[in-house]
Amino acid sequence: MASPGDPLPPLRALVLAGGAGTRLWPLSTPARPKHLVPGLAPPPRTGRGTLLEATLARIASLVPFEHVRIVTVRAQAPAVRAVSGLGAKAVVEEPRGRNTAAAVALGVARIARQEPSLDPVIVVLPADHHVADAARFRAHLTVAAAEAVRSRRLGTLGVVPTHPATGYGYLEVASENPAPGTVEDGLRFVEKPSAERAAALLATGRVLWNAGIFVGLRSAFEAQLAAHAAPFLRAATTASPAALDAAYEGLDPLPFDVAVMERLSPGAFFVVPTDAGWSDLGTYRSLFEAAGGAADQTVVTGEPGAKVRLRDAAGNLVHAEGGRTVAVLGLAGLAVVVTDTAVLVCPLDRSEDVRRLADPPAPDA
Repeated sequence: MASPGDPLPPLRALVLAGGAGTRLWPLSTPARPKHLVPGLAPPPRTGRGTLLEATLARIASLVPFEHVRIVTVRAQAPAVRAVSGLGAKAVVEEPRGRNTAAAVALGVARIARQEPSLDPVIVVLPADHHVADAARFRAHLTVAAAEAVRSRRLGTLGVVPTHPATGYGYLEVASENPAPGTVEDGLRFVEKPSAERAAALLATGRVLWNAGIFVGLRSAFEAQLAAHAAPFLRAATTASPAALDAAYEGLDPLPFDVAVMERLSPGAFFVVPTDAGWSDLGTYRSLFEAAGGAADQTVVTGEPGAKVRLRDAAGNLVHAEGGRTVAVLGLAGLAVVVTDTAVLVCPLDRSEDVRRLADPPAPDA
């Protein structure tokens, strides 16, 4: 077991990039999910301004580029390779989306197969989230990596809540009002609550938002998958692509939280609180806020060639593609989204309901 001050073992990043993000339709679709949409990442932008590129840039000084693995569905793999610059060895292809338990198991198995003699710390990150303070985020990830080595437990980053959100799951920890960057014993996961329940949870001072970011030694991931989600690990370790296709057919589409983390006993996992300005960018409202939108400030995203004209139109989110001109006059509080295939206009306060319009409906992965 490592002691304080011991150097960390090698770090590996496992970026999950297979979801559809239907709350951001028509920007995000199964064919072009939100982590691949150009110009969507809040400034400062990297490359094409995709969220995948922003995620890779965020961890670049912590995990060498050659030690990043991206798990995505087969249909998205060519686009993921093109945007990320990673080759076939680093882009792990799932036959189809089966949510994050299957994706984590497959990524861990691929790292084990490629580096069988190592037991690195693996950091699991969604490809489509935003973090305002990347340096602080990396500092908190480093704390989590050190604790993963010290205790050999799986852990997660928990976001210090700013309001009683109903769109996030929660983590309960042992300490009241835990400080960012500390290590807390995790007690339980709480599913997305009602508004009343969310307010009651925040009043305890013992909860954090669940950001879906996990940290642990490869051996710890393997042990907990074997104990609590063995079908996912068996599928991930099949010997051929044909066998993987067949194994995926029988997997339940479970999040890693549900399949593994929620089944751990209180204290069997750890949580590092973070206040680095995290957002899952799950709605047009959250995208607007992450990009600096306010009542007197409109946010414009999209391709550089598109043109946006605003008159008396503050407090909106406007996204334009395809070289089109999008004009907004005398309106406020709207999402106005124009893509090559669809146009959406809705109040930002109704952006949680956009998933109802996605055709065909598909759950977030």
